[in-house]
Amino acid sequence: MSTPWVTTKEILEYLKCSRQTISRNMDLFSYGVHYRKVNPKNSRSPILWHLPKVEHAMCRAIVPK
Repeated sequence: MSTPWVTTKEILEYLKCSRQTISRNMDLFSYGVHYRKVNPKNSRSPILWHLPKVEHAMCRAIVPK
């Protein structure tokens, strides 16, 4: 892979989860670090995801309280 930035479709296939799962967990991600827009000036622009950082955020262990 030449770049770590992938489309939403690619990241959903890689993580084997749904778009709703990503939406529910948006609080785990930071704009500019985990994801960015293809065209930042367009509010409806497609999102590109940083695969290694998203994988790390989604797959980390959660310690029960």
